[in-house]
Amino acid sequence: MKNRICLITGGTSGVGRAIAAGLAELGAVVIILSKSEERGAAAVSSIQRKTGNTQLFYRVLDLEKPDHFLPFAERFTREFGALHVLSNNAAVFPRHTEFTAIGMEKIFAVNYLSHFALTYSLLDLLKSSAPSRILTVSGSPSILKYGKIDMDDMLPKKPVNPFRATYLAALAKVAFSYELAKRLKGSGVTSNTFHPGLVKTNLTRHFPWILRIPVNLAQVFFSERCDTGVYLASSSEVDKITGQFFKRKKIVPFHPKQPLDAYASMLWKKSKRWTGLT
Repeated sequence: MKNRICLITGGTSGVGRAIAAGLAELGAVVIILSKSEERGAAAVSSIQRKTGNTQLFYRVLDLEKPDHFLPFAERFTREFGALHVLSNNAAVFPRHTEFTAIGMEKIFAVNYLSHFALTYSLLDLLKSSAPSRILTVSGSPSILKYGKIDMDDMLPKKPVNPFRATYLAALAKVAFSYELAKRLKGSGVTSNTFHPGLVKTNLTRHFPWILRIPVNLAQVFFSERCDTGVYLASSSEVDKITGQFFKRKKIVPFHPKQPLDAYASMLWKKSKRWTGLT
C-alpha cells in the first residue's frame, strides 16, 4: 500500500478510524475526513504515534451539505492528484429526529446520501487512478435481507425512529454499492459492501441510557481493528472482485427480499436529484 492514496470518511472514530489505522500500518497515504478540525487533528496525531506513519492527513468536510462535495473533490484532485481507495464509513445516530440545514432527515443524509454525493463527485479521479476501490460499510446481511426500500420513506418530513432510519440508510448503501459496481464495470474501479464486525464505536453516546449501558459494557469485548475493511482496501485477493457483500473477509450470499435490481437504479437517479448532482 506504499504511496497508495486512501480517503476515509468517519475516520475519527469507530470503523473509519480502525480502517485508517490499519491502512497506515501498511504504509498507505491516509486522509481522514472530519466535520471537526479538532477531532481530525487528534485522530491523525494518535494514529501517527501508534503506527509511525507520517503520511496521514485530515481534511474538513461537512457531510450534511451536498453542495460542498464537488468543490471538495476539485480541491482534493488538485492536492493529491490520485485516489486509490475510498472507504465510506461515516455515521450518526441522534437520539431524536434531526433535520439538516436543507431539510433532510439527518441519519439518511449523513449515513447514506453523503456517501453517494462524495463518491459521485470523486468518480473521475477514481477512474483516472485505476486500479482503485470503493468500500461501503453496511449492516448485517442476515438482517438487511429482509428489508424493503420504499422511496417515500427515504426523506421523511416527520419524526422517525432512529433505528428504523439507520436500517433504511444501511439498506440504501447496499443498493448504492451494487449499482455502483454495475456502472463502473470495465473501468478498473471496484465497489463492494462490507459488514465491519464488532468494532468499538462512540455512536452509542446518543442511545437511550437503558440501551447505552449494556452496549457499552459489551464493547469491552469489541475490537479496535476492522480487518475486513482493511482487507478489502489492500488485499490482492480482491483485485477484480466487485459488486459483492463481505463479512469476515469472505463473500457472503446476499439475496434480499426485494431484489436489488428492483430499486438500485431508481435510488441512484433519485439520489442525484436529492443531492443536486448531474
